[in-house]
Amino acid sequence: MLCGLVNGVLVAYAGLQPFIVTLGTLSTYRAIALIYTGGNPVLGVPQGFRTLFNGSVAGIPNSVIMVAIVALLAWILLKKTPLGEYLLAVGGNEEAAYVAGVPIAITKITAYVISGVLAALASMVLIGRLGAAEPILGNLWELDAIAAAAIGGASLMGGKGSVIGTLLGAIILGAMRNGLTLMNVQAFYQLLATGLIILVAMMIDRVTRGRG
Repeated sequence: MLCGLVNGVLVAYAGLQPFIVTLGTLSTYRAIALIYTGGNPVLGVPQGFRTLFNGSVAGIPNSVIMVAIVALLAWILLKKTPLGEYLLAVGGNEEAAYVAGVPIAITKITAYVISGVLAALASMVLIGRLGAAEPILGNLWELDAIAAAAIGGASLMGGKGSVIGTLLGAIILGAMRNGLTLMNVQAFYQLLATGLIILVAMMIDRVTRGRG
């Protein structure tokens, strides 16, 4: 949450470009994790923690239940609250949103804070599965997040997105990765496929926006 707050303040009040801010803090936060741990994994995760994030209820993994809950809350936020309308408005046309009276700065900060909280939740699920906290885990996963959103129909230019579409995009991307792994395709080519998906999604988004 604190990391997201820092990002949001830098974007909203310092006037920095979001891409530059998130790229810079990405390296900064990873460096802090490596410095704090000395580059070594943190072992001895309590069993209760692992059970909470890696257990199951009625045969359904807790991680799946958490995804369903988060997706439901995100859908409610986007579709049923003013904040959801603000997020789409700021992403689509910030100047028009400002004229309409949308609180631009608070909306941006809130978006980054929510992103930070969800990233922390994802990391706890991963730690629960592995039984250790590895400071270098998650490297390049930001590309997977972008690709999942793009597959799900989210506009990389902002202003358009769907929780259900993003969830389906993540499932499709995961199935593609598993299929390539079962086919003994090297990880390098899987990374190539992810990059191509993002590029194709951007081109499709540009074409559809031009027609609109």
